Amino acid sequence: MVPGKCEQTRIQNWVNLVLQNVFILQEQDRRRDAGAGLRVKSIWREITDMEPEMEHTLSPISGASKAGELFAVIGGSGVGKSTLLNILSFRHSSRIHVGGDRCLNGVPVEQQVLQDISVFIPVEESRFPQVTIKEHLIFNVMLRTKFTSSTGQKMTLVDDIMREYGLWDYREEPIGNSEIPRLAMKMLSFATEILSNPSIIFCESPLCNLDCIDAFHVVEVMKKIASKGKIVISTFKQPSTEAFMQFDTVCIMTKGLVAFQGGIQEAITFWEEQGYTCPVNYNPCEFFLLTLRINPYEKEECDERNDKIVYQFKRTQLFKDLETLAHRRRWKTVAMSGLEDRLFRHRSRYRAGVCIQIVWLLKRELSVTFRAFFPFFGRLLLTIILAIFFGMMFWDVELDDNGVRSVSCFFFAATVQNLIVSGHCAILAFGRSFPVLMNENNKRMYRTLSCYLVKNLAEIPACTICPVVFVMISYPMIGIGSIFSEEVLLGCVTFTLATYIATSLGMFFTALSGSILGGLTMTHFDIIHLIFYSGLLLNTQTTLPMVGFVHNISIPYQIIDALMLIQFVKSNRSMTIEPSFGTTVHFQNGSNVMDYYSFNKDGKYWQPLFMLFLAMVIGARVVTFIPLVFRLYLHRKFYPDKL
Repeated sequence: MVPGKCEQTRIQNWVNLVLQNVFILQEQDRRRDAGAGLRVKSIWREITDMEPEMEHTLSPISGASKAGELFAVIGGSGVGKSTLLNILSFRHSSRIHVGGDRCLNGVPVEQQVLQDISVFIPVEESRFPQVTIKEHLIFNVMLRTKFTSSTGQKMTLVDDIMREYGLWDYREEPIGNSEIPRLAMKMLSFATEILSNPSIIFCESPLCNLDCIDAFHVVEVMKKIASKGKIVISTFKQPSTEAFMQFDTVCIMTKGLVAFQGGIQEAITFWEEQGYTCPVNYNPCEFFLLTLRINPYEKEECDERNDKIVYQFKRTQLFKDLETLAHRRRWKTVAMSGLEDRLFRHRSRYRAGVCIQIVWLLKRELSVTFRAFFPFFGRLLLTIILAIFFGMMFWDVELDDNGVRSVSCFFFAATVQNLIVSGHCAILAFGRSFPVLMNENNKRMYRTLSCYLVKNLAEIPACTICPVVFVMISYPMIGIGSIFSEEVLLGCVTFTLATYIATSLGMFFTALSGSILGGLTMTHFDIIHLIFYSGLLLNTQTTLPMVGFVHNISIPYQIIDALMLIQFVKSNRSMTIEPSFGTTVHFQNGSNVMDYYSFNKDGKYWQPLFMLFLAMVIGARVVTFIPLVFRLYLHRKFYPDKL
């Protein structure tokens, strides 16, 4: 039983009723654009953001595809295949000005409606390599189907899909396993999208990087999908003869123009009428493309030949039938509008509830975290090594003259390594998952807030265990607190809060830049900020008041201030430090130490901890969510074809 069978049957029946003519892109006078909402327009692309002039990337194109057929868009590189596919699927950038009507049975369709009943399969899709094929399909079926069916029925559907698409033998293999054949990975792309029971499937170069045998198998699968009453529209460069003969309709393009559209035998006949006879036992597709090729040394002759073929096609009866079909208009009736309202206008963009989204996102995020070595175990191992290194360097320090300097140096070094390591780990982990997040967010699988909450929950093990282990190893070795002392407990709290803040800043820089390299580059600001405003290298009494204000609100300053208050304010022993310039400074108590390092001697240790808590919960976490939403919005608006 298919999840959400009642609802999907109702939608499928409506789609079968209207998907007789899928897309219609026609020419219209631009002077009438403002007052002719349903009239056909041209397709043009803006050359630059500053120049108002336009050029035709695709000339006016008309066409139709029917349910149950495999529609192939064929052409060489740069002829407009991917552009046409992106326009049909509403994946074009907002910088591309698109005119014309994409219609279902003569009724212009909106982006939300079309994307709700269609899927797009790119050449390469971003996935988590640690997740197995079965887990990946279960995650998709849980978030991309309605929850009207039970979990057992959804699991049965996943098993049936894996058997049907030849994935059963690889179900327990991680997706990142290089031993999985390319054919199986391509079948995984089809299986993932078929789970949502779409009516239209857009495919971009599905035969890329496949040999002829695997390519023919992929075309057979696409043909089988189309035979179930679905529309499959795909782009191809140069399929084999066996694969080419499987197509129901071919659209051969050149220079943004349609040189032919129709059946394969009709294409062969049309080429013969133009004086280009395909040799026997020759790949017709290859013959068509060679005929339309552009030789850079004979560009004018090639352009003239291609324009002639396009012109002759427009004079055929086949083209006239397409034009008649394209100009056919059926305005929405009251019944049609009401049906569309019931099915789409009041439906949620997300097929799973918020709680279901959070549960399955958290399961996947924890699996990725604990199966990958670096995000948790590698980071924990590095923390243990650094804790032992610091413990041996400052072994059994006494809080006397020189001990204060050693302990202060340890606090500074530990804070530096904690912030940098935590920030870089967050940048690497979040940056690697960012392409997956953008891809799935574009599919409306879950809300951005749900994903962000799960990211924060999944960080808890690493951001809590690592600083606690560091403090409980280093503090007893240095001699500044026993394993269950108050100093160790408060040190664990301080370093844990600092780790959460550094993680938030790493996610913030990654979301702001949109890449790992950009996030790592922006951490230089953190490093400079840490060095100059940490409190140990800067005496605010000799600087401008503005520098002192930045110093007081500095996160590294608050961290070291809390550690120094906990360690030295409680100490009343006599200490003497001999600075490098030869004078002797005698400290009577911990307050003198705080004065020497320009820290707040009158404050309590809970005050900087409270500031750290506010910075983590209210500041860093909320601020990080803003560039994340903004980045996803920019990608959906300006770079949807890159997702």
